[in-house]
Amino acid sequence: MTKESFNQLKIDDKTDSPVVSFARIEQIGIDKFDAVFVPGGHAPLGDLVANPQLGEFLRHFNAQKKPTGLVCHGPVALLSALPNAAQFEVAMKSGKNAKPAEGWVYEGYRMTTFSNSEEAVATQYYLGGDELYYWPQDALTKAGGDYSRGEKDWHPHIVVDRELITGQNNKSSTGVALALLKQLDQ
Repeated sequence: MTKESFNQLKIDDKTDSPVVSFARIEQIGIDKFDAVFVPGGHAPLGDLVANPQLGEFLRHFNAQKKPTGLVCHGPVALLSALPNAAQFEVAMKSGKNAKPAEGWVYEGYRMTTFSNSEEAVATQYYLGGDELYYWPQDALTKAGGDYSRGEKDWHPHIVVDRELITGQNNKSSTGVALALLKQLDQ
């Protein structure tokens, strides 16, 4: 991102930035928001899986049938809506048999995320052999998601199930954004 683009988007403007914290969302009121979007990268694995505020927001958006878009590693953030998100995450990280508590609002939803085969390539060639504690595909499947993947790795694959819009990898970003906009127009 160029400095000009950064300034035009007002990313660091204290009053007009489109980027807000979870605490600020609570102050504004979750009802004032029309959609959720969670980007990819490894940050959702470290910061969002067991985040109780995000879990509350996702359950709210699910109940209100408001569009929720997530792409690449971002769909793993859906686990924050598990009633036992923190315990599930600990079990996944330790390699123990992670068991989701009953009541996950996304159980049985069709969804996608970065595939295990894409993760294997990324680990070997892009991460220098550094491994994640667990892979998103495994976690969402164990939690009760109905996982699907595209026929070819590194190609766009978007899954829409009710208000939930997920994209398999970074190549799916545009498709997720378009599906999110389409739901907002309805």
